[in-house]
Amino acid sequence: MTTSLAELIVLTEVVKGVCLGAPVTVSEIVKSSGISRWTVSRMIIRYIDAGSIKETKDPEDSRSELLTWTPASFELSREWSRDWSE
Repeated sequence: MTTSLAELIVLTEVVKGVCLGAPVTVSEIVKSSGISRWTVSRMIIRYIDAGSIKETKDPEDSRSELLTWTPASFELSREWSRDWSE
């Protein structure tokens, strides 16, 4: 499976949020990346359906969904990095 540059940008924004302890929303990714809302939303939905990203309600704004990685995404990341290091 190949990953586009736009997907890498979107996934990087999700990871940055997770690592900084400040999960991001689709709107924040759109703003920081310059990628259209439609494109970001479609990518996120695909990763949610695959079980790699989950959405949780923002406790400060019930209209927003915070994006975080699932345990499965961490395992996929480890497998991906092992492939590159071999």
